[in-house]
Amino acid sequence: MDAITSTRLQELYPELARRWTQADQMLESLGFTIRVDQGLRTWPQQAALWALGRDTEGNVIDKAKVVTHARPGESYHNYGLALDFVPMENGEPIWDRTHPAYAKTIEVAESLGLVSGSRWPEPKTDFPHIQLTGNFPENAPDDNCKYLFTEGGLAAVWRDVDAALGITSD
Repeated sequence: MDAITSTRLQELYPELARRWTQADQMLESLGFTIRVDQGLRTWPQQAALWALGRDTEGNVIDKAKVVTHARPGESYHNYGLALDFVPMENGEPIWDRTHPAYAKTIEVAESLGLVSGSRWPEPKTDFPHIQLTGNFPENAPDDNCKYLFTEGGLAAVWRDVDAALGITSD
């Protein structure tokens, strides 16, 4: 695991980070090096990503530049419950999604109870996206998730996911 991945995992929901670390170890044993390319995003960061390829009214003007369909608050990245990954070779990212490391990473992540955005229907397919959301809907944060975040920040959201997963704090 590289330093970039380690830093990004420290900002994520602890159980997601724990499971991803397990996945990373499994993948390394198979000869794959995987980096967490995106982790926690602030709402302003999400807004900036959402704006890519869109005009000021939000209309898509350059489909090739669109990187997300989620506005601020509509992505599990905003709650520390999601990450995006990229395989690495010789210190360089591999963006070709036909590379076998993508399929193997998704397989390993799903075997650990993580959800892959690669399984979502178009146009919402999010190939390198992995998440752990407890009882929150798989496709997007609901009003309850947003309310918990507004009232208690990440800690409140994470406590709810802990409860859904049966995780108790020491």
